[in-house]
Amino acid sequence: MKLLTVTETAGILRVTRQWVYRLAGSGSIPAIRLGRAVRVDEGRLHELLAHGGWPTRKRVTSSPPRDGGAHKAQKNAVGVGAPTASMEGRDGSATRRF
Repeated sequence: MKLLTVTETAGILRVTRQWVYRLAGSGSIPAIRLGRAVRVDEGRLHELLAHGGWPTRKRVTSSPPRDGGAHKAQKNAVGVGAPTASMEGRDGSATRRF
């Protein structure tokens, strides 16, 4: 069993070193941690690539708001996140807030 460094693995996969760390952390590639170092089993990596790579997550392009759209009403309401043209200051005078 030959163990590859993160840099060697990144070269084989043609990705950045950071991406290899992410793949290793998520368990998507066969990696082990030796102290602070991460190593990838070369044989298992090539096996994985020969069988079409690792499974990908389904990509979602857009999703509905979690609160059912209530956030739009709150953003547009006066005093709740929206700037107001005039508000009364501490001394009773009108002030502008933006």
